[in-house]
Amino acid sequence: MASARMPEEFFDVVAHHLPPDEPVGPDGGRPRVSNHCVMKVL
Repeated sequence: MASARMPEEFFDVVAHHLPPDEPVGPDGGRPRVSNHCVMKVL
């Protein structure tokens, strides 16, 4: 199976279009996966 990785330069360009990484709220819940991790696997 082939795999490709996104260059860091591309993430730097698109990062300002993504929602900010936020901590879990006071009600708890599952923490969000960071934008950087998600963009690396796509």
